[in-house]
Amino acid sequence: DWKVPEEATSSSSLPSKERCVLKLLVPPVLAATVIGHGGSNIAEIQRACQARVTVSPVGETYSRTDCRVLLARAESEEALRNVVHRVVEFLQEIAERDPSDSVCYEGQLKLGALVPRAAVAGLIGRKGAAIRQLCEESGAEVKVRDPLPNATGPGAVQKVDIRGQASALEHVLRDIIHHVQQGNGEVWFPAYASSPLGPAGRSGAIEKQVSSNGSGYSQAPQIEKSSAARAGRELIDR
Repeated sequence: DWKVPEEATSSSSLPSKERCVLKLLVPPVLAATVIGHGGSNIAEIQRACQARVTVSPVGETYSRTDCRVLLARAESEEALRNVVHRVVEFLQEIAERDPSDSVCYEGQLKLGALVPRAAVAGLIGRKGAAIRQLCEESGAEVKVRDPLPNATGPGAVQKVDIRGQASALEHVLRDIIHHVQQGNGEVWFPAYASSPLGPAGRSGAIEKQVSSNGSGYSQAPQIEKSSAARAGRELIDR
């Protein structure tokens, strides 16, 4: 199986050429496809996209989901967008072959991302204006979850759930990529970017699970922490 390299679990500074970072939540079937037999697919993604891509080990999943964490690092936002395109292509292929709840819902693809709190504010915008516009332009449904109770600081991750057609998912993830990179000069960013869960990974946000919950679309605890996040959810939760 594809393992996260040792350097991807340290809190050291990122290499100067890998300042762009994206984290996706991938259900088991998508994780297996992204990795491929003997790591063949993930190696091809890295080569073609000029990015470093790792997936958290089997059994280590994001809290209250069966999703492993895909961590992509690259020199440019464009490289990350190319990674997203390949992942969404795999997701669509899986949904067409076996439309299970883990990859689609009512004909719409679904995918999650882990976004630092500092970037969520820009994603939502003043009184939810930015995320409302993003949903209207992309045709996607976007839901922003609160950080886990033990996750604090601007680098703490929030789960962002996206539903829509393949082009809609890519549209939203392009926006997320842009907002996340706005913080890559901040002191918290290396810790966020250097491991699947960043600082929260050391305090239980990644769980070792004995068995899958069979869903792949679980909600993080709904704890009201900011009026901006609440406004964003009110606009998009249905």
